Amino acid sequence: MIPVFWLGNDTLRVSAALFAENRQRLCKGLKAKDGVVPKSVVVLQGGEQKQRYCTDTDLLFRQ
Repeated sequence: MIPVFWLGNDTLRVSAALFAENRQRLCKGLKAKDGVVPKSVVVLQGGEQKQRYCTDTDLLFRQ
């Protein structure tokens, strides 16, 4: 079985290989840039879920 990230029914399964490929692309891009210090750290933050007014209804979230 291929490892996947999955949040349950009605969500897509995302292969762990996709995350690995994206990490490799990020590292390759950073290494190609001048001025990036060796052994640097990258911190990423995903999008935030927003609610409609003061209700428990969420707006459609797109990353």
